[in-house]
Amino acid sequence: MNFVRLLWMSLRRRPIRAAFTTLSAAVAFTLFGLLHGTTAVFSAVIDSAQLNRLYITSRNGLAQPLPINHARRVAQMQGAEAVTHLSLLVGRIGNDSSPSVGYAIDPQTYFVVYSDWQVDPQQLQRRK
Repeated sequence: MNFVRLLWMSLRRRPIRAAFTTLSAAVAFTLFGLLHGTTAVFSAVIDSAQLNRLYITSRNGLAQPLPINHARRVAQMQGAEAVTHLSLLVGRIGNDSSPSVGYAIDPQTYFVVYSDWQVDPQQLQRRK
């Protein structure tokens, strides 16, 4: 009796066990693939993170800004190369019920800190 025939006879003898075994193997490979993809995403996020930047926010998040004097104090600290600020603006436009979000920045300092963001210099000149 060859091996394939023995395997086939075993599968036909207990079909529910064979189905559960096949299902568990499929679930295991699916979970392995998903977890491998998750670790790849985490690695890509860490690799793309700007780890040379220090973000200081209020303990309540972006909704409550820090006093502008904090930027001056941080700029005076040893090792600080550039300081900028960002303010979150939330409002509604017209009669629209969905919120509109905007950020108020200082373009002279913001694009020094975020040098990886490319903005046309003519657009920056129009904002001055």
